[in-house]
Amino acid sequence: MLSFFLGIGVSLFEAYGMTENSAIATTNRRGRMIVGTVGEPQPHAEVRLDEQTGEVLTRHPGVFAGYWDKPEATADTMLDDGWLRTGDVGEWVEGTHLRIIDRIKDIIITAGGKNISPARSRTP
Repeated sequence: MLSFFLGIGVSLFEAYGMTENSAIATTNRRGRMIVGTVGEPQPHAEVRLDEQTGEVLTRHPGVFAGYWDKPEATADTMLDDGWLRTGDVGEWVEGTHLRIIDRIKDIIITAGGKNISPARSRTP
């Protein structure tokens, strides 16, 4: 769908974020867009992927302090060093642009310990 709009001259830019990280963590930019990705980290935003699960983690000054009166939920969402667990699984495209490929709760771990994303296994 995005390719259609770009093809008729309408500029649309995909972005990625969530309320807990004050909305936008990454965005595509004019002249630097890679279709199918949610772009590059915003200034002052750090984005990394968990080495074992591929979960997208974000950290920047706008990340929330925690859920009101829900310390357990906060502990499940925040790492001790300020990284926010988004619950999304991603991959890097060309080392700079983030592509969201699944939700962490949908990941299947095989008996051999390999993480498999069911959404990636589907054919359109």
